[in-house]
Amino acid sequence: MWLSGLEIWSQQSNLVSVAMRESPPPPTLSLNPYHPVYIQGEWITLTCSTPEGLEISGYTFSKEFQGQRSEHSKIKVPLEAFSVGEDTAGNYSCMYWTRLSGREVQSAWSSLISVTMAYPPPAPVLKVDPASRVVTEGAFLVFTCLANGNNTGRKFHFYKDGANISSTTEGLQGSKGEPGDASPDFTLSILKSKPHHTGEFACSYEEEMEGRWVSSSWSPMTILTALALI
Repeated sequence: MWLSGLEIWSQQSNLVSVAMRESPPPPTLSLNPYHPVYIQGEWITLTCSTPEGLEISGYTFSKEFQGQRSEHSKIKVPLEAFSVGEDTAGNYSCMYWTRLSGREVQSAWSSLISVTMAYPPPAPVLKVDPASRVVTEGAFLVFTCLANGNNTGRKFHFYKDGANISSTTEGLQGSKGEPGDASPDFTLSILKSKPHHTGEFACSYEEEMEGRWVSSSWSPMTILTALALI
């Protein structure tokens, strides 16, 4: 201040100490089960793992860390489970809250984990020869499982009355459609039909998606009647 033309300094204030600490280290975000791609409706669990020795007061999970962020409220458990769908696919991260020097501090964000969704393969169609679906004992019987698309890397399955059937249990022979067909298919033949072949038949297939085999739903049931010779 100035007094009578002289600049006069006040007494020095009390000292205030300022200490700086680094932010708590980021947590590790993991995904269970882990797949490169998830099928719509599958359930997954995100786990936010924190360093040992810290007093954790809560966690926050975030979708789309880069860009617009949609944060959940701070929760007490390091887990978040949800069903994969169009609205839940995206990039996830997490952080935690801890107490340092008497105050609550948030950590840095974890690395991003991507959740990618795909739709399951469409259901195939099961065709029966004879088309009447009635066969006499000893006659030749053919089932053909038709799948749309040109993916020939498939695994086909056939079912009778809800149970999986194979060549070792039903006297069946299988043959795959020609590679490159517009509708790759698999044919299953019963060389000599018997009365016990009467029942409800269906088929399904598995298709490889991003390194994992994904099952289609079953085809509509086809009722077959096998008549005994009199």
